[in-house]
Amino acid sequence: MDSDSPDAPQADVSAPADDAPETVDPAPAAEPDPAPIPDPEPVSVPSSTAPAPPDPIPPAAPQAPQPAAPPFDPHSAGEIGFLRTVLGPRAWAAHRARRQAKLERLMAMAHAKGRPIDRTDVRLLLDVSAPTATRYLSALVRQGRLVRRHTQDDNVYEVVG
Repeated sequence: MDSDSPDAPQADVSAPADDAPETVDPAPAAEPDPAPIPDPEPVSVPSSTAPAPPDPIPPAAPQAPQPAAPPFDPHSAGEIGFLRTVLGPRAWAAHRARRQAKLERLMAMAHAKGRPIDRTDVRLLLDVSAPTATRYLSALVRQGRLVRRHTQDDNVYEVVG
């Protein structure tokens, strides 16, 4: 009989052939552990190539003392323009008005006391520091409203006229 005939028994195709490889389970393959990286060995630097310490800074030559700058006086002619620029015209006007009001209070106290006033009186009346009290009194002397008299302990100021 002929194997191509329809009557001939057919071979089972679904059975695996002996020479075909077996199917492997699709489980992931384990990665081999990586070898540990060794720590780098410290490098020794020969002493001849080490950087030399910096040269010491020579001491500065003695200099003549500089003259001291004059103290800051916010009411001096040079500083008034600076303050006017920094504060602006409206703030400068408000500052001048507050200062003038304090000077008027000071003059009212000087008239009421009937005796010379000193810096302590101004400090207590206006609650200001001693240098500020001195500036207020000096401003009134410059305006010609008070006269300064020297005493043993301190300066006193008398009302003019």
